Amino acid sequence: MRKIAAVLAACALLLPQAGGAHDASLKLDPARIDRELKSFVDQGRVAGAEVLIWKDGRERHFASAGLADREAARPFSRDTQVQAFSMTKPVTGVALMQLWEQGKFGLDDPLSRYLPQFADVKVYDGTNPDGSMKLRPPVRPITVRDAMRHIAGFTYGDAGDSVAAVWNKLQPLSADHTLALYPDFAFAHFQMAMVHVARGHLREAETVLRQGAAVQDRQMARGDRYPGLGLHWLLGLVRLTEGDHDEALTEFDREMKLANPHRLYGREYQMAALHARGMCLLATRQAADAVTAFERALEVYPDHAQTHLAMATAVRASGQPERADSIEQKLNPILDALHRSRPVEAQIVQSQRLTFAGTFEPAAGTLCRLLETAPPGFAAWTLPVDPLFRQLHGTKGFTAALQRLAERAR
Repeated sequence: MRKIAAVLAACALLLPQAGGAHDASLKLDPARIDRELKSFVDQGRVAGAEVLIWKDGRERHFASAGLADREAARPFSRDTQVQAFSMTKPVTGVALMQLWEQGKFGLDDPLSRYLPQFADVKVYDGTNPDGSMKLRPPVRPITVRDAMRHIAGFTYGDAGDSVAAVWNKLQPLSADHTLALYPDFAFAHFQMAMVHVARGHLREAETVLRQGAAVQDRQMARGDRYPGLGLHWLLGLVRLTEGDHDEALTEFDREMKLANPHRLYGREYQMAALHARGMCLLATRQAADAVTAFERALEVYPDHAQTHLAMATAVRASGQPERADSIEQKLNPILDALHRSRPVEAQIVQSQRLTFAGTFEPAAGTLCRLLETAPPGFAAWTLPVDPLFRQLHGTKGFTAALQRLAERAR
């Protein structure tokens, strides 16, 4: 079943009043927003969409149009869950528009005024007889507005021309180059480690994570606003996979100490660290303590499917089969909701469930099918260090899944 949904930014539909380009007051036109939203559906550009405007500390307008599930004719509504990508863009966009409201820059200012690196750009204009690129000056300078609207002419390497060949050779967005460019950016280390993990290069991942954790901890000590989280959690998973349970527990505890709810992604990594701690305790046959860790994780995220699955196993190992059965029953509606909202994660959980049931071949087959059909991105990147798949290690099907994951991470 194909479900299409979109979340639309409404900034362009807020109309400046006559006070000038930098007048902070904006006129909200709900009717125009509703018309635009409906037109996207009527034109077939999306099956369904929603928009929410937050201004002056409160919600000023919400609207939805179209369908969340086209086949089931389910309307798009406020509680519809969608998969959203590129979420740094709205944050950056809001910050830029706040600066614009303060008169710090003009939308039609040359981009090079603020980023001098763009002062002498050239435009690709075909190929010379010797195969080299033919370049010319642009008709006009790139503006801030161009960059914000994604019409500045920047390439991503998929055009199949000479520019794409240069891009593909240099790979400026690769994790290797990200780390070289931003050595003091904790998330750059995390991103690099993600690639190493997906490729199955755990020693390299561990090295990068130790370096990144040191950067992160220094930033925490300075009180930086966005120091990054997750490095101790991922390092703990690597050490757990290598069989070092003591250090794994130490890293999970460090993550829990740092992952305060007020920090960006604090709750997510608090839950992840508690879940991983429970898996480590379960691996060392400390089922009762594992149950406690899983219970704490579910206090943070009550519908976390993997924790329900692991907790049922820990409870069963503690000699409480009836309670374990009850927990497994709670997993069914959670998994159903995942299939509707996050199908990739749902397939991973289904494979984990099959693994715990001892049906290894179907579990590995589910993973292989997922990795063949999932869109480009981070699908199943933790597979090599996910303790819920520990029983699959060494099986033919799981080895094939890891090979496919490594190919996706090249």
